[in-house]
Amino acid sequence: MSKVKVIRNRRRQQVGFTHPDGPAAGASAMRQHLASVYSGDGLPSRRPDPLPSVSGMVPFDLDSQDRGMPSFTADSVGSLMRRLPLKTKQYLSDIIIKLYL
Repeated sequence: MSKVKVIRNRRRQQVGFTHPDGPAAGASAMRQHLASVYSGDGLPSRRPDPLPSVSGMVPFDLDSQDRGMPSFTADSVGSLMRRLPLKTKQYLSDIIIKLYL
């Protein structure tokens, strides 16, 4: 088998689920299966304990921030962005620009 043919065969979309009675019956069977999976019946009756507070995990005190003052200064954001990889910096710059437009 040629190398090109192998690559093409790998790129073809694989059918994940088929039903012997046709696509409509397959869709119905999949709908019933997903409804049973996501119904919540499989969840434990006792919920896990809540996650710990994040207030000790941030570099500033969340309770001491003034309501009108931003949590971060432009200088602190800039210094943190300079430490990030180039690809992440571009992504964050796009987000910041969209926030201020």
